[in-house]
Amino acid sequence: MHPAIEKIKKDFNDEIQKVRNEMQNMKDTALHTPDYPNLTEAMNTSQINSGVNNNVIRNLPESANENVKDRVNSLLNDVLKVNISIESAERKETKSGAENGVIIAVCKSRDDKDSIMKSKSKLRLSRA
Repeated sequence: MHPAIEKIKKDFNDEIQKVRNEMQNMKDTALHTPDYPNLTEAMNTSQINSGVNNNVIRNLPESANENVKDRVNSLLNDVLKVNISIESAERKETKSGAENGVIIAVCKSRDDKDSIMKSKSKLRLSRA
């Protein structure tokens, strides 16, 4: 065979091998990226981090050594009559200190928050 043809054939085979190696690297990278078991979990995680599932509770009297999460769960179950457990709850301090601090309650999903918002009118009836 002619030496020029041999050189072209060798260059061509080298290029094919480079492409194969790059494809294998891409495949390995795609297989090792972390993925969520399902899309719902991924959405819930991003919603929790963005504050979409947060509820603000105002004027809930503060008590000594209170467990805010238990207090909010009790409010949801006993007063609003919704069977929902929140992810976390935190009472924010006020600047003046005279009023009760607001509570930020994080729901597990958007559906839980929607259920709470639909039943919040029951709070007016409970004040009497």
